[in-house]
Amino acid sequence: MAGPQVVVVGGGPAAAALVHGLHRGGHEGSVVVLAGEGCTPYDRTAVSKGLLTGEVPTAPELFPEVLTADVVRHADVVEIDRAAREVVTGDDDRIGFDRLVLATGAAPRVPPVPGLDGPHASTLRDAAEAAVLAERLRPGARLVVVGAGLIGLEVAAAARTRGASVTVLEAAPTALSRVLPTVVSEVVLSRHAAEGIDVRLGTPPSAVVSSSSSSGQAVVVLADGTELPADHVLVATGVAPRTDLAAAAGLAVDDGVLVDERLVTSDPAIMAIGDVARVRAADGTTARHEAYTPAMAMGQHAARTILGEPTRFVDVPWSWSDQLDLSIQVAGWPDRADRWVLRGSAEDLDAGLFAFGVRDGRLVAATGVSRGRQVGRIVRGAQALVAAGLDVDDAALADPSTDLRRLARTG
Repeated sequence: MAGPQVVVVGGGPAAAALVHGLHRGGHEGSVVVLAGEGCTPYDRTAVSKGLLTGEVPTAPELFPEVLTADVVRHADVVEIDRAAREVVTGDDDRIGFDRLVLATGAAPRVPPVPGLDGPHASTLRDAAEAAVLAERLRPGARLVVVGAGLIGLEVAAAARTRGASVTVLEAAPTALSRVLPTVVSEVVLSRHAAEGIDVRLGTPPSAVVSSSSSSGQAVVVLADGTELPADHVLVATGVAPRTDLAAAAGLAVDDGVLVDERLVTSDPAIMAIGDVARVRAADGTTARHEAYTPAMAMGQHAARTILGEPTRFVDVPWSWSDQLDLSIQVAGWPDRADRWVLRGSAEDLDAGLFAFGVRDGRLVAATGVSRGRQVGRIVRGAQALVAAGLDVDDAALADPSTDLRRLARTG
């Protein structure tokens, strides 16, 4: 007997991992991926890194042996007909499903600032946008980046590597505030400053206007009247989950499509994974993850659920960022920490500086920065400790001789 027909809406890493997991698990039904981008899924971590620096000429495809042209279709889904168990495309095709998986991702948030949605500014979410931006990153070009989060600072680093002049504007008083404590983000900012990148905190733009002279294609106007000539403006102020399709179908949404611990929505025939999904944990808290590795983990988990192995999704999110010669890693939920325990020193970045987020005596987050890959060993070990949910001792966290992975195993 054939297995269920699975329809996936979206062609990002979560969708790719789902299809790969179904293939490896011996799924006997059909699988259709409806991707609006018009290409097979690819490694999106290259978008703000290698595609901009030129180190990666094209974004690597994900699981090309599975995600073939007869599986992935270029189609925009405009409606979910839950009663008929069908999705409707922009061409008015109706495709039936036994199990529907929403992997619609997220779209850039653009602040309501005059000119940020105009011809002199762009966002960065896919390979096509990266190719256009890369063409602008010429030696001597003037780039203004709005937003000092991971993407904004990755773009700033890539642009400076290409010889562009870069100014970063951040409305908040700190950079990278969603993922790093200030003591770590200051190290990153110091490295950017040493490279000649001008990061201005507490400084949002007031407008982007066309230049009236030959000084540049645009002028970014600040609240105090300062004018910054710019050949281009990159808006990197976060993303919003693409929930319109789910909301129109009557699914529960709240800054993401709400799913349970099996990644199932309010309709048992529909799942949601990746950036669009807001997962409800056993303790009632919810979280939405905007990173490559959690998206892949959710796709793999959804595949197991469809294959008849429903388990709780309990993945501890992990993400990374390479900026100049620094490697940054984050595991867990930094926003849940009420205090931070430090290990290492900003004076020795070969060994690395780490900050461990603690709440109610338990490790909830681990962050770090190093020159090279030292950061990975520590943060990955701490990730296991976050997953274990054990009480931790501050002295053990701060001690460089403590093996955090072993501590997670032994308690």
